[in-house]
Amino acid sequence: ALPVPVTQSIDPRDVFAVLGRTPHCSTFNSLVELSELSKTLHAADGYTVFAPQDDCWNLLPAGTLETLQKPENHALLCAYIKSHLIAGLNSDYQWEYHRQKWYHSHG
Repeated sequence: ALPVPVTQSIDPRDVFAVLGRTPHCSTFNSLVELSELSKTLHAADGYTVFAPQDDCWNLLPAGTLETLQKPENHALLCAYIKSHLIAGLNSDYQWEYHRQKWYHSHG
């Protein structure tokens, strides 16, 4: 993922506002909007988001995006979005900790 510059006009804790101004993650942002999680997910310290860029969707099996968008798969869509979030604004050091923790639990 590419770093997203956060301007003074956007609260960096409002991940959904930041995503809305990130053109290379527009597909992920549209899925967040479809999931309606922006209305229910709030953290005092914000979130760190690992948002796939638009060109990443081409690497998934055909039909994956369409499957996530179906109303009957709303729970799956929400789980997918949440799997890309870590509560709090994490530094590089914290990210490395989470990455290693995930790797050891899924390795």
